[in-house]
Amino acid sequence: MSRTWSAGPERNRVVQTLVSSLAYEDPKTAAAFCRQPAARQRANECVNQIASQFANSDPKAAMEWIQALPEGAAKRNALQNVSFQLAQADPKAAAEACRFIAGQQYAG
Repeated sequence: MSRTWSAGPERNRVVQTLVSSLAYEDPKTAAAFCRQPAARQRANECVNQIASQFANSDPKAAMEWIQALPEGAAKRNALQNVSFQLAQADPKAAAEACRFIAGQQYAG
């Protein structure tokens, strides 16, 4: 039996739960899911969830993934949230992330 959800709070909760679970297991698959029409409306939340989970497992890869995102609010929010998360959990990793971001800005 398949079910379709119209836009609204129920669908948003389902998408958020799915993205959160996917991001925990496989951030790259979660990112691919977020490009689907059902998730695109919640892009900022999707990006933040993926970045947060990705940072837990591989902070450097998370920062590389965030840097590859298009400029905009989702990218800025993800950088801010992951930077804060890293600073709380691992100040050394946060310092390395700052150097990575700075290097990307000067290289680009």
